[in-house]
Amino acid sequence: MGMGSRLRALRKENGWTIEITAQKLKLGISTYAGYEEERRTPSVPVLIKLSQLFGVSTDYLLGLTKERDIKRLEYDVSLYLTKSGLHWDGVPLTEEELRPIRNVLKLIAERKSRHL
Repeated sequence: MGMGSRLRALRKENGWTIEITAQKLKLGISTYAGYEEERRTPSVPVLIKLSQLFGVSTDYLLGLTKERDIKRLEYDVSLYLTKSGLHWDGVPLTEEELRPIRNVLKLIAERKSRHL
């Protein structure tokens, strides 16, 4: 599902027309419609506005994740550790280097869940 489809679905979930959505974003109707039709790409500031308006992450809008819940993305480390291109202070980490980190965190979570 592309960004345009996601934007259209989110708009319809809220019961908004293209006109109302454009007004809420302080954009022209044709500009917003262009995003839904994928004829235009929003700038980073507009992408942030879209994210805030619909209450989803920018990663969700960009199709980088299926997770819509911003809070879950902010706090669930397991979601971040599944992403590619992770680095530590600018130093890229390989899949091989990340595997033991994931395993240690998984083990800690399993132990903690047994004691809850």
